[in-house]
Amino acid sequence: MDPYAPPSFDHSFANDSLDDWPADASPFSIAWMIIRKYFGLLVICYLIVWLPLELIMSYAEAFVIEADDVSATLRLQQSLGFWFGIIADGAIVATLIDAYSHSHPKISYSFALSWKRYGKIWTTRLCVGFIAVIGVLLLVIPGIYFLVRAIYADSIAVAENTHGPTAIRRSFELTRGRFGESFLIAVVVWSSYVLAAMAWCAIVIPAYIVLEEYTWLWIAEAIVALIFEIPIVYSHTLLYCWYRRLDEPNQHIHTDVPTWDELRDSNRVMS
Repeated sequence: MDPYAPPSFDHSFANDSLDDWPADASPFSIAWMIIRKYFGLLVICYLIVWLPLELIMSYAEAFVIEADDVSATLRLQQSLGFWFGIIADGAIVATLIDAYSHSHPKISYSFALSWKRYGKIWTTRLCVGFIAVIGVLLLVIPGIYFLVRAIYADSIAVAENTHGPTAIRRSFELTRGRFGESFLIAVVVWSSYVLAAMAWCAIVIPAYIVLEEYTWLWIAEAIVALIFEIPIVYSHTLLYCWYRRLDEPNQHIHTDVPTWDELRDSNRVMS
């Protein structure tokens, strides 16, 4: 099996069913099949959270933050992503859990599981960010090395119901002896973010110069940003599929993922 093989288009991929993918299908191929089948659902999980967040950021940039205050814009973006954007990340992973297991994902379940795992995702993102910043400040290379080894931490936090240090340790276990492979996946994922940002700048900045007198431009900016961020959904999918491939000998995934009835019952008890 070649795990780096591009998506295949043989007879096993001709329909939208995920029940018959080949046992030796590469994570790239499985990610492509899941995207084909559940693209709309995954994008909805992303938009439900990020549409209001993008509108908030665009409005703040247009009417609240000074035009040349880039640091304030970045702080706002990071804060919104850190506190609220992770809900979308959790919902996407929850959808992928069902899709990868040949179940039928539901938005209600995806967000219920994301909310239940919110604390685990939050602590994981906090630990990863804090350690990565320290590593970058030291010599840059340690920070990059850490981010590559911890690249599956978010997926692990949701799928295995673990938090910060535990999720990071599990990611390090899965990537032991696989740094080159993990670095390749990280480059693919990070490239999607960079390309989305470059495409957004190429369209929005000239538009502001030409149409700056239009007060509604901030709404268009938010919508354009969302359109160019859609490829990020594939990055989440690819990361999850590689995580599942690396975890196949252990199958931690099946131990702590509740059913919809269990989630509903737990929410009733909490209320």
